[in-house]
Amino acid sequence: LTLSKRLFEACTANRERAAAKLQIADIEEKRGEAASLARALSEAVAYEGADGMAITRYIELIVKKSPQATWVDLLGALGLFIEQSEASPDAVSAAHRKVAEIFVGQLRRPDEAINSLRRALEKRANDVSSRLALSRLLRTEGEPSQAVEELRRLLTDDVTYPDAWREMGKSLDAMGEEAEASAAVQ
Repeated sequence: LTLSKRLFEACTANRERAAAKLQIADIEEKRGEAASLARALSEAVAYEGADGMAITRYIELIVKKSPQATWVDLLGALGLFIEQSEASPDAVSAAHRKVAEIFVGQLRRPDEAINSLRRALEKRANDVSSRLALSRLLRTEGEPSQAVEELRRLLTDDVTYPDAWREMGKSLDAMGEEAEASAAVQ
């Protein structure tokens, strides 16, 4: 454990720090130290974001009902990742989408999810995945006209995006615009 902690201190890149924290988590898991395991995984998420082994393992702890691992703590770790300067725009967008997914699916706070996706789009307006996720969420939360507005922005950049047209059809249908909805999906 001491050697792994020294390894972490020697790391300069966030990916290296995340790997070192994962090694510490492995040791803490073998020692049966649930709180230290959760802390190491949370810290690894803060360095690694939504696209790594740390978040997968942390979610497994939550699913196993470990009291040391919570959705709120995971959101905090992802928030730290989003704020760091080393993260790529793609990685930050993925983290925002994961935050939104947690807010909707686990914490039942869709307004917070919408805010997270909008923050992602403020940083990267041409992020297709985040804009599509936002439009779907707006539609399911009873705001189909806002969803259509987001989809129009998306389709301005790429009119051939089939998922956007399907979502446009669903949103227009939710607005009662059956003819336009039918035309959108054809």
